[in-house]
Amino acid sequence: GQPSMMASIDGRQTALAIVSFPINRSCGLSQVSGKEMETMISSQQGAAGTTPLHEKQGPSRYISTDAAEDLGITNMFKDVHNFAYDAAFIFPLALLHLNSHGARGLLDIVRSGVLSLAFSALAAKQDDMRAIAYEILAQAAYCLEEGKSSNETDRLPGSNESRKTRLFREAPQIQALLVAFRNSVTSALMRVPGLISIFLAEAVCALQHPECTMYPHVNAFVLRGTSLEITSVPLFYQLYFSTSTNARQERHWAVRLLLSGVRSPADTSLLRRTFILEVLMNGCQSSVFDGFTRRLMLKVILK
Repeated sequence: GQPSMMASIDGRQTALAIVSFPINRSCGLSQVSGKEMETMISSQQGAAGTTPLHEKQGPSRYISTDAAEDLGITNMFKDVHNFAYDAAFIFPLALLHLNSHGARGLLDIVRSGVLSLAFSALAAKQDDMRAIAYEILAQAAYCLEEGKSSNETDRLPGSNESRKTRLFREAPQIQALLVAFRNSVTSALMRVPGLISIFLAEAVCALQHPECTMYPHVNAFVLRGTSLEITSVPLFYQLYFSTSTNARQERHWAVRLLLSGVRSPADTSLLRRTFILEVLMNGCQSSVFDGFTRRLMLKVILK
């Protein structure tokens, strides 16, 4: 059959939206009906070779050049600003996809980066944006916990029997992350600091790649308890002061997370309260770190 619309989403464009999520963005499409959404989806399919679903309303609202450079993708696009997906369109589409396909559709949501984008959107100022992001996370958790829905049985070839759709490899870790986060939420539509929301977004990505440097750290953090500590920056000190053979990569990951996560005065306050700004200031003057790492630290301080 035809590949689903969610499966065709470009993960690079989702990554741009994640690292530079516009916290003032409202989700005006959150009330669109299923019929209207189906019409919108068909209108977005377009000719082969086109890139659907991206927002083209100006660069300043969606993506900074620094963020694009940190992702290493500026050479791929002449104007990266036009290629960050707009969550106001992606989120209703994702909900429709989950409602239609259940756990079979959840894999598309995870692989495309939309689950990470939902975590990133928890830092949004607007209630409606956070509401739809929370709904996506709740639907994802439901799919993982139940393992099936009314739409989630496949017919066995040549018979009328059905079987449960098998969940993907990293499903247990993603489920543990969602449960731990749910247990950390203290109020309805709670706004999450950008530093925490971007960590959760990055965690979803890391948990999909057991071969990556950050996988053991994120996996251990997620499985450590039944809730998350959201009053400090997860893993920062562990990674910043790492002495492992992958110390440089781990430190870069931790500092880049800060660069993407500082989105409001609340995040700056969190850095001050946990003395991370002082650590970065000292690091900028240290010859122990390479020039690239020191420049990243300086960007965080000046942000």
